[in-house]
Amino acid sequence: MSGPLLKVENLTKHYPLGAGILKKSIAVIRAVEDVTFTVEAGETLCIVGESGCGKSTVARLLMRLVEPTSGRVLIEGTDIASLKKDALRAWRRRMQMVFQDPYSSLNPRLTAGQIITEPVENFERLGRTQRQALAADLLQKVGMSPEMMGRLPSELSGGQRQRLGIARALALNPSLIIADEAVSALDVSVQAQILNLLLDLQQQMGIAFVFISHDLGVVEHIAHRVAVMYLGRIVELAPSEALFAKPVHPYTEALIAAAP
Repeated sequence: MSGPLLKVENLTKHYPLGAGILKKSIAVIRAVEDVTFTVEAGETLCIVGESGCGKSTVARLLMRLVEPTSGRVLIEGTDIASLKKDALRAWRRRMQMVFQDPYSSLNPRLTAGQIITEPVENFERLGRTQRQALAADLLQKVGMSPEMMGRLPSELSGGQRQRLGIARALALNPSLIIADEAVSALDVSVQAQILNLLLDLQQQMGIAFVFISHDLGVVEHIAHRVAVMYLGRIVELAPSEALFAKPVHPYTEALIAAAP
């Protein structure tokens, strides 16, 4: 593959603000404005900023969970922002997402094994033996026992549920995983375990991550490059070491100064 794995060009998302019975548009909320960046294969780009700055909206735009107002999202050179339903479905195998809440993002009626294999069965049929083997392998990759295959999400701890979410994301062998505040709902000790797990998986499988976070301690630990967002725009983008050693934008300086 020539060029970056992910290339985002002038990505924009506006939400019209309506009023009255007819919801006539009276203003526009500029959630994301002219965002541009790239992610190389095997790289971790962290997007940081305060709540409401638009970073989670960027994550959903990358996955086409919401439609962009304008701009392009190129995965391996293909603009997925313009793909129709059937063509987009094929590209879902290359990009997966780990959500913030490790409970509400999992189907409470499915067992751990079913949650892991469900994405694969959206694309191909597996026999019972194949499903069990796949689920057991992925559970081991994320540090869980295959014996947990039959448990429901309610029978797992927060950290185990997030590991299960990561295993589900790995099931289709994606080249890119978007993690939206993937450790913010976990205890500090569990956060460290999940972050180290992500780093190990990246080394083993060459996965690229777009990691959304407001925690600069987490970002400094895992990021190759950091994009700082403010009011829907990226105001600074730099290698992690350079950004923390010598931030350029006043907002970046304020974020670092405010970190405990």
